[in-house]
Amino acid sequence: MSKRRFDGLEDVETGTLSVDEVNSDILPASDNTYHLGNSSKRWKIESPQMTNPVSVGATLNGVTSAQGSVFVNDSGSGKSLTMGNSSNTTNIIAATLSKTQNINIDTGSAAPLNIGFYQPLRDPQTAPTFTSTNNAGGNIQGVVKYAYTFYSDGLGETTLSPLSATSSLLTNAKNTVTVPVDTDQFPTGRKLYRTKSGAGTPYYLITTIADNTTTSYADNTADSELVTEPLTYNSTVEIL
Repeated sequence: MSKRRFDGLEDVETGTLSVDEVNSDILPASDNTYHLGNSSKRWKIESPQMTNPVSVGATLNGVTSAQGSVFVNDSGSGKSLTMGNSSNTTNIIAATLSKTQNINIDTGSAAPLNIGFYQPLRDPQTAPTFTSTNNAGGNIQGVVKYAYTFYSDGLGETTLSPLSATSSLLTNAKNTVTVPVDTDQFPTGRKLYRTKSGAGTPYYLITTIADNTTTSYADNTADSELVTEPLTYNSTVEIL
C-alpha cells in the first residue's frame, strides 16, 4: 500500500485529511494558545443529538462566533452551558440547567440575570388515602372525601388530584391523611383539600404542606374553618 504525502495538514491527493479512527489524545504544542478555526473559517460540528449543526469560530474555549443551535441534553440536574470569558468577569453567559427547567444566566455582573423557563406542573395522578378514628373527641363529622394539588412558589397551582374514597359516617372523628409526593416534577409542596360533611363538592383547603417529602397529615379541622376553594384550572400553564 502506497503512502500519501501531506503538505501541512492537507492530503494533496484528496484535498482533505481523513482520520478513520483516533485512539489517543490530540494535543496542541502549547496550552490555550492555538485556535480551532477563526471568524472567517469556521469548523462545522455535528452529532446525532444536534438537529442544527453548530459552526464554531475563533476558539472552543470561549466561542466568539457561532451559527445554529446548541443543545445540552441531560436527564439530571446541575449541568451547565457557559459561553464567554473563562475568568467569569466579563461577557459571560452561563446557563445552569435543572430538572425544573430553570436557566440562570450569569452576565458577570454583581447581580446575575436569572431567567426561568418553567415547565407547567402536571395535575396529580394519584388519589390521597386516609384512616379515621371515630369518637376520638375530634371535629370531623358526617362523611368526607379528600383531594390535593401540587404548587410551586411563583409558578402557580394545579387542579385537584383524583378523589379519595368516601369515609363512613363519622362522629367527633380525627383523620390521618396520606398525601402522595411527586418525585418527577419536584413541586414546592402540596395543598390538601376536604369536603364538608356530606362528601359533596365543593372542596376546601385544610392545610398547605410546604415541602415535597411529608406524606402524612393529621386532620382535625371543623367544617366551620373550611373557607378557601381550589382553582378550577391549572394556573402553572400561564407562566412562560
